[in-house]
Amino acid sequence: MSASRTNINALPAGTQIDRYTIEGVLGDGGFGITYLARDNSPLNRTVAIKECFPCDFVQRRGDCSVSPLSQSVHDDYRWCISQFLNEARILASIHHPNIVTVHDCFEANSTAYMITAFVSGDTLERRLAQSGARPDPAFLSNLLARLLDGADAIHRKNVLHRDIKPENILIDEADDPVLIDFGSARQSIGARSQSINVIVTPGYAPLEQYYSGGDQGPWTDLYAIGAVCYRAIHGQKPPDAPRRQRQDNIVNLAQTYGRDYDADFLATIDHALLTDERLRPQNARDWLASLSRAQNNSLSQPPLPPEPPPPQPFDHPVNPHPPRQKSLFARLIAILFGARGQPGDNAPASDDNNFPRVGGHCIWFLDGDDPETGRRYHFTWDDLTTSSLIIGRSADDADICVENSTVSRRHARLRCEHGRVFLTDLGSANGTSKGGCPLAPHKETALGDGAPAEGDILTLGQVTLTLSGRMS
Repeated sequence: MSASRTNINALPAGTQIDRYTIEGVLGDGGFGITYLARDNSPLNRTVAIKECFPCDFVQRRGDCSVSPLSQSVHDDYRWCISQFLNEARILASIHHPNIVTVHDCFEANSTAYMITAFVSGDTLERRLAQSGARPDPAFLSNLLARLLDGADAIHRKNVLHRDIKPENILIDEADDPVLIDFGSARQSIGARSQSINVIVTPGYAPLEQYYSGGDQGPWTDLYAIGAVCYRAIHGQKPPDAPRRQRQDNIVNLAQTYGRDYDADFLATIDHALLTDERLRPQNARDWLASLSRAQNNSLSQPPLPPEPPPPQPFDHPVNPHPPRQKSLFARLIAILFGARGQPGDNAPASDDNNFPRVGGHCIWFLDGDDPETGRRYHFTWDDLTTSSLIIGRSADDADICVENSTVSRRHARLRCEHGRVFLTDLGSANGTSKGGCPLAPHKETALGDGAPAEGDILTLGQVTLTLSGRMS
């Protein structure tokens, strides 16, 4: 990041502010101007200086001082300075490698200044634009984890960034992200005064930032972090939040890029981008916990159960493709069998004794009302207790393949924990219901109080699956 930009309101190079000498302009916006400067103390270090300059209602005087455009905005301007300094003091108390370090703050020239560390490196936006390609999984995983860790540090201080975007993320020499240019004070003054325009960044700002009284909290910054990851993966920022309210054309990352990245990892990003703030992760720790579970799923490789005797040939196998090697997911189900017949061909029902069992447990789904002709999807209960199960349309991406156009490639996930089975809709296009009740995307729902019960009905798109089986 170098000093190259110019601004007619900016202080000229060589200007002295306290013990600092201005060397150039790093950036500017509606609320302030950021300079490259030299610390003339014995430290003799390069720093960045942010000047409080809400251009909507202040002006620069010939002596470099700042004054309100009229007396009517004087009180708002003084309140703006106090908010700016208060934010600087709080940030100065946070020492985190992914949050820009604040060295000092003070008033001068009838305005306020914040002195921060100068981070050598490009912005994430410039890095992505120059590359022109999606980042590799290791970089993206590190980016997300570090942004969440940094966000958690500021949220614990009851501070929101409110302007997280690729332009406000610097990538340092170690390839780690550093959050800069907080917008919390800017949002506060915008909410107080009609004299300053509240500037949100379309695509990165969630709906609650667009109107007064919006329910803002840690989930607000998490939406922006999700949007940053979306921009990195998809190459474009998400649609504007108000537009998504009318028609949501956002791309589901887990379904679209599940071959390039861990789909469970991507699903956590999709979750953070939900328009309803109540359905997003409520804090960074929740999201980090989801990432940890996704990583555990990808790393765990439970041993395969013993091979059962070869089954009789089926007319319609559930998954006719060779077994997949899952490098990023747990090996979920070892044995998948198809129906004895197509619905309507009057094929006889399968003999229970022919069902493969591990540990004496067996569960299967029936598609259709007639158990004699409905298509059956078999899997072992014991395997479900050691891993999770993906249900979807794609034989390459799902462990139980339901070939129906209303079912998404990766539609839903079943997993078991402490004897309870949980169902999660993976952001499917046509939704998932349990017993006729729609499920919120990416939110786990328990199937009953314990193990799933015989007769439980799940609906994926327009496909009805009835749970049946033996639990003992």
